Amino acid sequence: PVPSPVPSPIPSPVPAPVPSPIPSPVPSPVPAPAPTTTEVPPGQCSTERYDFGEVLRLSNLFYEAQRSGKLPADNRIPWRGDSSLGDVGNNGEDLTGGYHDAGDYVKFGLPMASAMTVLAYGGISYEDAYKSAGQYSYLQDAVKWGTDYLIKAHVSPNEFYCQVGNGDVDHAYPGRPETMTVNRPAYMLNANNPGSDCAGESAASLASAAVLFKDTDPAYSATLIQHAKELFNFADTYRGHYSNSIADASKFYKSDRYEDELIWAAAWLYKATGDNSYLTKAEDMYASRQQTWTSWSFDWADKMAGAQLLLFELTGKQKYKSDVESFCDYAMGITKSPKGQTHLAQWGSNRYASNFAFICLGAANAGIKTETYTAYADSQIGYMLGDSGRSFVVGFGENFPKQPHHKAASCASLPAQCDWGTFGDTSKNNPHQLNGALVGGPSAANDQYKDDRTDYIMAEVTLDYNAGFQGAVAGLKALACNSSSGSAPSPVPAPVPVPSPAPVPVPSPAPSPVPAPSPTGTSSGSCDSLVVDKNGWTGNLQGKLKTVLAEDISSYTITIGTDVPLTKIEFYEADVSPETGNSFTITNKDWFGGKNAGDTIELGFQMSFAGATEPAVTSVVLNGVNLC
Repeated sequence: PVPSPVPSPIPSPVPAPVPSPIPSPVPSPVPAPAPTTTEVPPGQCSTERYDFGEVLRLSNLFYEAQRSGKLPADNRIPWRGDSSLGDVGNNGEDLTGGYHDAGDYVKFGLPMASAMTVLAYGGISYEDAYKSAGQYSYLQDAVKWGTDYLIKAHVSPNEFYCQVGNGDVDHAYPGRPETMTVNRPAYMLNANNPGSDCAGESAASLASAAVLFKDTDPAYSATLIQHAKELFNFADTYRGHYSNSIADASKFYKSDRYEDELIWAAAWLYKATGDNSYLTKAEDMYASRQQTWTSWSFDWADKMAGAQLLLFELTGKQKYKSDVESFCDYAMGITKSPKGQTHLAQWGSNRYASNFAFICLGAANAGIKTETYTAYADSQIGYMLGDSGRSFVVGFGENFPKQPHHKAASCASLPAQCDWGTFGDTSKNNPHQLNGALVGGPSAANDQYKDDRTDYIMAEVTLDYNAGFQGAVAGLKALACNSSSGSAPSPVPAPVPVPSPAPVPVPSPAPSPVPAPSPTGTSSGSCDSLVVDKNGWTGNLQGKLKTVLAEDISSYTITIGTDVPLTKIEFYEADVSPETGNSFTITNKDWFGGKNAGDTIELGFQMSFAGATEPAVTSVVLNGVNLC
């Protein structure tokens, strides 16, 4: 099996929504730059460093290639057809439609809803850029394909299907979606099995889409608002983590917080309805939130930075501005590769970098360090489009990827037969070009990329990866087309240090399988050399366990000891038990595929503790070998 990232009755429409009291900021129109002698494609402004409109076109096509269900007559992906027409709920409800998550065919609700919210946010913020590129209606189609499915999945006020398909079963199937016959169970959230994160994000998705459609389809916008209100009420009333209610989801998209989705959803409902009770709710929840530190990232699991930006746009309050600024200053201080990529994590590095660009370009658009953050966003998107010496977007630019990790694109059309043998034959490029897909990118801060579909870390593609990226591209187009400078922002801004003192961002759980340490074959007295990248703040310590393999491994069991009792310990890419105390056993996830001798591997952790003494690791034993 090839792992993937870890990763109804419709209520009567209500009156059309009241426009947001504060419109999303967009660049102020200024006279167009003087024409140059350089000829540019229609719809492309002369100051665009890349053809951003073409990138938007391709990215919209990527979402069309991810569609599940019965495809429309105007399907633009010739190698895709109808799929999973038997998707039903536990009571026979129609759950066809929606999107395949990544290179697989599971419909994971949280990352799908997240992608739709972020896509809608970009369309709302940069409507003119989408329209000038001729891509606004295609963006609306992309969002509606997702929100139509979310409406279907919301079968009653307090019942919502957050997943269709079993990850392990799905990943064992190597073929195309059109001929797939594997069992696809549906997983419901309800009062007894809550999921405030999944239901809250879905409410945000529907509310943001209501804003996107308020002028072009008021009736649909009203339906979206009705479902968004009910889903938010469900998420807020019956609180819990969706991945505790859906065990299969916890293997791939485990969530550890939901307050960010609730704040995010309430803010979007205010923007969609103008109902002040939602703004009050969002601000009250924000004021009493548990997470008072700067987020590690903006992604499918962590919406706090987006909520901070949206609340600043809606209220103009200094506290939200300061928090957004802290996030973007932190982003700019993260380790960069030699060619300039913000490299946060091994898995989906381009995704994190483009999401930083999306938030910080939004901040720039809202008047926060406009020049600095615009230049930063331009540098990150530019890296993915060609500044690095290659393109990371399928179908665009120079040396774009030919082998994204995607079962449908790597399976030739009927009557060809597809199995793991054909998938693993990397001597042949994918028979179908997955236009617009943003691949995960370099797995280290070294600009090295391997175009190999079996490398599911670097070559992975997902709904989540493209959403913030597409919004940032639209934002750069908006700025270029309204620029009076006649030149694009400098692609490499000066680094901005993280404000001091500043709490260290806490990673949201990310689908980033990083294998755990392995025996080095030697035992030294101190464990200090095995614990790297340490960051600490009151009551918390973050770091990585890191070593070099002396032999091949297919699995691992690690025991570690600490000198100070921990109130909680988490390993982001492994299982740990117990979660409190002084001694812990860490085991690999089931998707761990083994590692070879000589590989350097690392495993990220967070420790929480009481008192002022920072814990130290006092022993590490891996597969029976004492490392320290």
